Amino acid sequence: MPEMDGMQVMTKLSENPAKLPNKHIIFMTNLGEDKTLNGGKKLGVESHLIKSDLTPDQFLEKVAAALK
Repeated sequence: MPEMDGMQVMTKLSENPAKLPNKHIIFMTNLGEDKTLNGGKKLGVESHLIKSDLTPDQFLEKVAAALK
């Protein structure tokens, strides 16, 4: 993302919570580092997908499964 990364977006969301709760938040990343993943969980990320590990079809399947 050109202006902010995902962690910055999650920080902004946690500082200014929506009036209605957000739905399922999925991090899409190429970073599989524990620091990144744990930081996201602390900010409300429910799951993550490492883009480089998935084909486009696998990616869509994982998102669909996470949203059920």
